[in-house]
Amino acid sequence: MMRKTKTEEENVIIDVKDVDAVSPHNQALYDVGRELIRQSLTVGRDYCRFMITTSLSAIPIYLAIIAFSIPDNTALDISTKIYLIIPVTLFLAASLIFTRGYFPVMKSFSLDIIDEIEFVRSQTIRKRYILIRVGMTLFLIAILIACIMIIITMR
Repeated sequence: MMRKTKTEEENVIIDVKDVDAVSPHNQALYDVGRELIRQSLTVGRDYCRFMITTSLSAIPIYLAIIAFSIPDNTALDISTKIYLIIPVTLFLAASLIFTRGYFPVMKSFSLDIIDEIEFVRSQTIRKRYILIRVGMTLFLIAILIACIMIIITMR
């Protein structure tokens, strides 16, 4: 069925058509889209929480491996000690960056303005994405240096 309406301010004719009910397939797609939007903020936050624990746990594990790999009564020079501390510092820095990504967003917006909500949401996702990339880069560099230092100390 088609109706034609005319607005009073403008002489514009608008065709209004009846639409069919939402199909089960489209309803499922709407539900998936709704879930993706809901989870878009929590997935990054949960990943940051997991990586905080992982980064901080890597420090004592690395130090234990180093302690077992250095023979008893071995005197290390100061430069070797500094090199051994670099992975610890990087693991700690990575955990601090992940902690920054985990914190809730401190933004104010109006619930009546959809564009503001979407802007804050996308800004939060973008910020977490950058923090996760920086944190993962530091974490992976720390693992690489830690492996190199373990191999060097085992010789």
